[in-house]
Amino acid sequence: MNRLAITLVVLMGVMFVYATPPYKGNYDLLRNKEPLKNNFANEGLALFDSTHTYDVSHYTIRLDLDEENNTIDVGHITIEGTAVVDIDTLEIHFIGMTVDSVKIDGESTTFQRHTGRLWVYTPSLEGGQSFYADVYYHGHPLTGMFFTYTRYGEDHTYTSVEPSNARYWFPCYDEPWDKATSELYCTVGPDRYVVSNGKLIEIIDEGDDRYTFHWQEVYPIATYLISISVARYTIITDYAYVGDDTLPVIYYCYPQDSAWCAYDFGNTPDMIEFYSDIVVPYGFISEKYGQAQAAIFNGWGAMEHQTATTFGHNLIDGNRSFEWIVAHELSHMWFGDLVTLADWRHIWLNEGFAVYFDALYTEYKYGYEAFQNRLVQFAQSYFNEDNYIRYPIFDPPPGYLFGTVEYEKAALVLHMLRRLLGDDDFFSAIVDYVNEFSYSNASTDELQEHFENYYGDLDWFFEQWIYQAGHPEYLWTWYAVPDSEHFALNITISQVQDNAPIFTMPITFEVEFPGHDTTFVLWNFQQTQSYTFYFDDEPVQVYFDPQNDLLKEVEFYVGVDSEEILPASFSLYQNYPNPFNSSTDFKFVLDGKGLAELEIYDITGRLVKTLFSGVVKAGIYNITWNGTDNDNNHVSSGTYIYRLRTNYNSVARKMSLIK
Repeated sequence: MNRLAITLVVLMGVMFVYATPPYKGNYDLLRNKEPLKNNFANEGLALFDSTHTYDVSHYTIRLDLDEENNTIDVGHITIEGTAVVDIDTLEIHFIGMTVDSVKIDGESTTFQRHTGRLWVYTPSLEGGQSFYADVYYHGHPLTGMFFTYTRYGEDHTYTSVEPSNARYWFPCYDEPWDKATSELYCTVGPDRYVVSNGKLIEIIDEGDDRYTFHWQEVYPIATYLISISVARYTIITDYAYVGDDTLPVIYYCYPQDSAWCAYDFGNTPDMIEFYSDIVVPYGFISEKYGQAQAAIFNGWGAMEHQTATTFGHNLIDGNRSFEWIVAHELSHMWFGDLVTLADWRHIWLNEGFAVYFDALYTEYKYGYEAFQNRLVQFAQSYFNEDNYIRYPIFDPPPGYLFGTVEYEKAALVLHMLRRLLGDDDFFSAIVDYVNEFSYSNASTDELQEHFENYYGDLDWFFEQWIYQAGHPEYLWTWYAVPDSEHFALNITISQVQDNAPIFTMPITFEVEFPGHDTTFVLWNFQQTQSYTFYFDDEPVQVYFDPQNDLLKEVEFYVGVDSEEILPASFSLYQNYPNPFNSSTDFKFVLDGKGLAELEIYDITGRLVKTLFSGVVKAGIYNITWNGTDNDNNHVSSGTYIYRLRTNYNSVARKMSLIK
């Protein structure tokens, strides 16, 4: 079925068009948002449990835009709400522009402005009493709403406010936990089209070449997700099929880019159907999913406005070079829009999920190898930032609300949870989480509870990965030595990270033998741990985390010069091979710094060779003997004794030289 439709409609001489993998770049494109996103209205970000004396149920926003003069000629917001406690003052977030008048329940009232707020004096409202407040205003928004140009030089206006700049273009309670339904009436000039949240109800001809676009969002929305984008748009409509429902998937494109848009956005219906299958059905099914080309973040970023993603115009190139951003912003419709973070300390619930789920679409569409490549890129981006600042996922420091920890590291933490729980339980927990908190807000603790419903206690996991900073840095080694009947495989793992906890994690190992291999999991939870396994066949190679499931740095340790690995105990292993002909290898473990000697004696007790003598640090050592004595003469066949001695320990073993 050809789902794509492009329809041309002419309204009063204005053209309106209704209708309709390569991986490139990284999330630094989306972090282009940061200069605007970190404005914070010159105040700290509020917390979910902050005092809030009223609950907003609906916003009606009316704007008359003067795009030539970069102003809102007339702004009028109606806030419908309910007092939570007895109050006589409404605290409304609003910065800049001029407030002309305010009414409460239709009656004029007085107000003051200070500390980034509009303080409206009300008749006494009792807890549980409903009200509506009208604020009339005008002016040039200091930020949040941007009067600019398309990449073709045409007039263009858009909004982008995350986390807390909605207050610059309309009065509101500008915190993510007070979600409300919304309605927008935006009046513009000819050759303009207004894209906003929800469903387009009507376009009203006001006369004098002025048109009012009436949009309605019937699902609760956070203020940072309310948006407009105004330009001369060609409109392309596609469709996604979600259960028994047909969802309009609409692309609002610059006319010059319409063919590129249709191609670059072309997999969006497939993405919607994919996410609807693995999570829950698309949550705004009675409305649409739209993507509007815009100059957002100089045309190189995007923002997941509810049902109406604003998409940087430079990301449209006709090659699907930035398809991963299409998937990323779409996945926010589930993680961020349908389920919204409780407050900004929990930003990873938005961004970490969106990163991981856009990678899951890569896995679904382009295969496991492409997915693995994404995970490697995520880790490298995180390591690059971790080289100069280290901070936890939960409650990032100022300036890093949208850092790699919240994006890439958080995505990799979700991947580790997936491997820990298994696919069935991991996705079942996420489905339960989304079902419980749809159209409302969720916290990290609440997500953890849903994972624990399937796994059991996860305090240990969330404490080290979410609430503390850093990642494990492993030094490890392995060696196999024969005994009378088997081969003993010895694995030693040390964690050597600074400014990070000792991590408790299951580590998968793959052991390769001639003609076959085996895989097993070791739980690692100490600074240094050693493990021994016995096999009938000699191991050829051992692989640490072969599927790269862990976020870690890892180095295989060989030699005698490590200052970092910390052996568990003093040990001398059987030489290998034994018996031997020309040469043999000795491995030994020292558990502390001090004098150590490794010597070889013949069966009569005569010293034949001092292989090693000196003050050394704790470590795992590997030394080869070529069958010569201290005078460099080759010794004869026979039985020899080799002894390892320190200030505190001594151990000896036999070996056989055969010529």
